[in-house]
Amino acid sequence: MRLAVLSPLNRSGCSVVTTMLAQGAALTQDWKTVVTYTSKARTLPVYLNLLEYTEDRTRSISQVVKLLQAKAISSEELDEFAIKVSPNFYLMDTVSETITNEEALMVQKHVYTNITADLVLCDISEPIEDQSAQELMEVSDAVCFIVNPDNVSIEALQAWKESEYWPKDKPVFITINRYDESIIGVRPYAKRIGFAPKNTCTLHYNPFITKSCNEYFLSEIVPYCYDNKDPRVINIRNDIKQLMSWLCALTGRKQKWEK
Repeated sequence: MRLAVLSPLNRSGCSVVTTMLAQGAALTQDWKTVVTYTSKARTLPVYLNLLEYTEDRTRSISQVVKLLQAKAISSEELDEFAIKVSPNFYLMDTVSETITNEEALMVQKHVYTNITADLVLCDISEPIEDQSAQELMEVSDAVCFIVNPDNVSIEALQAWKESEYWPKDKPVFITINRYDESIIGVRPYAKRIGFAPKNTCTLHYNPFITKSCNEYFLSEIVPYCYDNKDPRVINIRNDIKQLMSWLCALTGRKQKWEK
């Protein structure tokens, strides 16, 4: 399954939610998951502390571009360029200053549609009307929009939803990042933007997530929450379970949750 992740506002937490979805599926559902991204800020590899691996010239995106242009790379060979983050969870680098925007989009679409995995996620930084966002959503099986619990996010998502660029032929769900029920509940939030509550997930605000991003160990959050019933992260644990429930419903697979 291919899942596009994007937000109407910058710095809303797309890279964080993408990581939670990918590693949650890898760890709790035993799916092979691959994440890719479009941001030149390279937020995903930074948060995952993998930036040095993405700069390895022996497995660079420039090589992938050349192989694609020569039509000389198979899906199996493409897998070899993926960087292992943790068991079942991989990062595929698709951004570099050494290639053009057109070449980057070519690689992103090819990786997104051809790499071998149960779940491939694309963290899209461009706005919904951008050509690259439109092309990546077009080849997606579903779309996840990330919002924050504030009026600016609600109004921005409403504007997207009313635009001609909104995906109309595939499942869509939203995740309220930095969620706090004391600010707004899921049902009133979903009602304001015209969404069914069942298609509205949450990722609570938690200082552990902020700390993990600041110190580049975001990949350790999901395993810790899953393996420990630490009251400080129980809300994140429940959020991950909810996100996995939505993914499993979408794919028709039975959800696993052994702990």
